[in-house]
Amino acid sequence: WPAARQPPKPPARPSRLDPPFIDDPTFKHPDQQKQGEVDWLMKHSGGTNQDLPPLPPEYEWIKDAAEKNDNAWIAVRKKVPKATTDAIRKATMQLQDVLYTRRPHLIRQQVEVAIDQNKAGEGPSAKAIRQSTEYADKLEEHEKERQLEQARHEESMEQEFEECRLEELLAPVRSGVAQAGFGHGHPAERTRRRLFVKVLLRRSRALELLGENEA
Repeated sequence: WPAARQPPKPPARPSRLDPPFIDDPTFKHPDQQKQGEVDWLMKHSGGTNQDLPPLPPEYEWIKDAAEKNDNAWIAVRKKVPKATTDAIRKATMQLQDVLYTRRPHLIRQQVEVAIDQNKAGEGPSAKAIRQSTEYADKLEEHEKERQLEQARHEESMEQEFEECRLEELLAPVRSGVAQAGFGHGHPAERTRRRLFVKVLLRRSRALELLGENEA
């Protein structure tokens, strides 16, 4: 059986170039929710809303309806308005759709838009922006590798063409010149001439793809 001259080429689009599913801050999978996690942080009794301890930005103080005391407070997680949630979800979907184009310059343009939306509180999360930026870096790195591999392939083909002497090896027999081997009408010799033409045509096609039309 004929042996392969070189290993098979890798797939044109490796699996590492598949677009990631970016983080959606408006959705939390039940399996990823922490056990025992609650929507309230702490409770406080007494005082007014000006005397309450400071809280993280995502929490706020409200009256604790479960307590009989009128000065009972509870720190709960802020509820995002539906309009804001819809805006965040829409911006996240737009960024996800751009990732499917697999075009780094388009992704980076949308990332700039997402950063401005995030600053306004109505855009993709910082994690989603980071995932998109990393994916654009992977695409650019793959394109550089592909161009380098293409340059190596073209150089290898040029070297092979320079070292090849097809005209001398497969030249047809000229009349009146003695040459060892089969006669001009022998089936093996006819097959030899057909092979000569096919190889020259393929070589011409390869040179045309390399942009060497004058070769």
